[in-house]
Amino acid sequence: MRILLAVLLAAAALTSGCASSSPKSSDGTSAPATVGPSGRRVETLPLGKDDLALEAGTTYTSPDGFEPALHVTVPGPGWNSTHRGSDAFDIGRPVPGADAALVVVAFLTPQEASTEDALATVAQRAKDAGAKVDQANPSELHVSGGSGPLVTSRDGSIALDAVPDGYATIRAADGPLLTVTWVPDAKNRKQADQRSAQLTAAVQPA
Repeated sequence: MRILLAVLLAAAALTSGCASSSPKSSDGTSAPATVGPSGRRVETLPLGKDDLALEAGTTYTSPDGFEPALHVTVPGPGWNSTHRGSDAFDIGRPVPGADAALVVVAFLTPQEASTEDALATVAQRAKDAGAKVDQANPSELHVSGGSGPLVTSRDGSIALDAVPDGYATIRAADGPLLTVTWVPDAKNRKQADQRSAQLTAAVQPA
């Protein structure tokens, strides 16, 4: 199964209280932490594929090897991370009180060499999946509906599908870097858009 199943399972673990209270690597050791100039706790997201609860107010650095390196300050409680590789990582949260994903924000190194080629590939995949595609500007796509592969990171750490009731926003930046905001159920649009805007506003170059 692709990322959809993994995200839903991660949400279930988080809402049931089974997620770890602090990030740990795949061998069970805690991720190293420091205190940044702002006084915030700074941790590096460990490489791995498992459910990690993220601490509100903590700044997380992208996993080792990910370029361009990023800092993400978690804007509140309820966020977790499921996939963390040198080519991609995600931060998401469940629908409150439900075992379902509200929104996932994924940061990906694309398979293509340029942002233009990466967006062109996503647009073509979306059309092949029967999705509606709107290009808001040269560096941003909006995709809604459809069913099938949409975007895959360079080494396959993260793959996101177009889904019939959902939508995605794909933003490209130099690096190249794709930031994908993925919402599997559009009925949660208002809350999903609010939460994802809070998270993406808290992303800075490391």
